[in-house]
Amino acid sequence: MWFSYQLPIGVLECLTDFELCECSCVDRALKEDTRVDRVRRKKKAVASIMSYFHSRDSLIFSIHRTFQQNFENKLRQLFRILPEWFDYLETHQISYLDMSNPFFIGKNTYLSIVSYIFPNELHRVSEEFLNRLSQNTTLLYCNLGMFHHVVSRQRIEQAVQHHPSLYQVEMILHSNDSAQMNSLYRMDDGTFEWRAYPPRN
Repeated sequence: MWFSYQLPIGVLECLTDFELCECSCVDRALKEDTRVDRVRRKKKAVASIMSYFHSRDSLIFSIHRTFQQNFENKLRQLFRILPEWFDYLETHQISYLDMSNPFFIGKNTYLSIVSYIFPNELHRVSEEFLNRLSQNTTLLYCNLGMFHHVVSRQRIEQAVQHHPSLYQVEMILHSNDSAQMNSLYRMDDGTFEWRAYPPRN
């Protein structure tokens, strides 16, 4: 039996993003008919997430928005669009990426926000992030403190070893950490080394 339909004019505007995506899964023709709307809505959603974490014309992209509404939800959404996020960093020539852990609980105690938000996808999310980082070409500095105790230093070294411009990767949780050997610096010969203080390049 052949199923045919005709979408009423204006009906797509009445659907939520979720309903629109569900509708596109029903039928091949429906998928094609909703494609333009889905692309437009995704662009709008991505722009909204990026503007939450990045101020226009700033060279810094920072996750420190803990006192704004929907922080955890926005952070979860950010990590769900990693390709678009890293495209955004490239397009806007972002030089500084601040991913330090925003949740300080007490002395030497931190809530691992990545573990909290992605308890069952921790390895996949961290691996995809590091793979995207390894392909980036604009960053000079990156603080990966939110991945502290989640990703090994060896894995971070592997991810950035061929980066064209990255000078420093920090794993700093708070300002008192700065005297520890929690920074990976690019040396004169192009190799990276964990140090407490920058090299005299």
